[in-house]
Amino acid sequence: MKTALRLLLFHLCGWSVAQAQAITVQLMTDEPTPHVLNADYQMGQTNIYTFVYGPRFLVKVSYGGADNLSLSLVVSGGQPDYDLVWQADGDGAPRTFDVQLGPSATGLSGTASDLYYRNDGTLQAFSGQATRYQIGVRATRNASVDLETDVVLTVTLN
Repeated sequence: MKTALRLLLFHLCGWSVAQAQAITVQLMTDEPTPHVLNADYQMGQTNIYTFVYGPRFLVKVSYGGADNLSLSLVVSGGQPDYDLVWQADGDGAPRTFDVQLGPSATGLSGTASDLYYRNDGTLQAFSGQATRYQIGVRATRNASVDLETDVVLTVTLN
């Protein structure tokens, strides 16, 4: 089966009209100098026995005008006859979609840019300290069409 995921469109929740903060969340490549991840996330050939994982990526966060906010990140999406999961740093523990990527980052105040999310709920100044994530896919026995779906990163601010 051919696979193509349009990785991580952006959806923002918890936004209040009374709040003046701005937030930017970007998915970055896992390279010595990370750059914005292309929207096409190539998975390779899927099979029914094991998960096939795409390239690793980082989550970069910038914000301004924040006043003691918390930020949570959740990956969602899917297609019938395929199982989609994510894992952190190749830890071999596939997690289902609609589960937070880690604890919420809390206490966001003021302005900060180019911080990287780590799955302990902290934002780090250097990409080398960030958690690497991967999306995995496994076809079911009923899969008869190629995988082509959207995977969404939902960012919630409280």
